[in-house]
Amino acid sequence: GDGIIKIEMNFLPDVYVVCEVCNGKRYNRETLEVKYKGKTIHEVLEMPVEEALVFFEAIPVIRSQSLEGTFLQRVSSHLLRVF
Repeated sequence: GDGIIKIEMNFLPDVYVVCEVCNGKRYNRETLEVKYKGKTIHEVLEMPVEEALVFFEAIPVIRSQSLEGTFLQRVSSHLLRVF
């Protein structure tokens, strides 16, 4: 579920490796095959907030709850991801 696998090394620090099944995307192949407007759930959750607002602008509930023009949107435009 995290996209990484923890390998316990007993007397050494644990090692974390990228999951070979999902390649670090946190979802199985079937889930990643589902797309909305050409994007997978992984791609949507990796979007910056500003890009996500544009991507979902046609959905009234999201548009009405958006942060458009707020301090948070200006600060987060390239720093924060949707998730």
